[in-house]
Amino acid sequence: MNYFWASLFGHLKGCGQNATLFLVALAGVLGLVVVAAIIVESELRQYFIGVLPWLGILLVVWICQVIRRARARRRARLPHSPLSEDELSKARCKLAKSRAQDDTRGQPAVRP
Repeated sequence: MNYFWASLFGHLKGCGQNATLFLVALAGVLGLVVVAAIIVESELRQYFIGVLPWLGILLVVWICQVIRRARARRRARLPHSPLSEDELSKARCKLAKSRAQDDTRGQPAVRP
């Protein structure tokens, strides 16, 4: 079994953060399934049913706060200042040069 886990984590190391997010989400879902099975089979079911709507409300409020904070952070970033005339002319010149090079590359060579 050690070879399996070593090869799995070795492969996921090259996949980046999305693989880590997937494993955390998978572990969370499996944990929720286990907790749900325990609650259904025990006496906690009668108490949990009454608490479930309140937990849902708290979850919705928390998600709204997270979204509001993210929007505020996005607005707080410094806006880019407009380019000066010199910077605009240099940028236009670079664009014109790159377009001219692209046009000449796409043309077939003319042979006499």
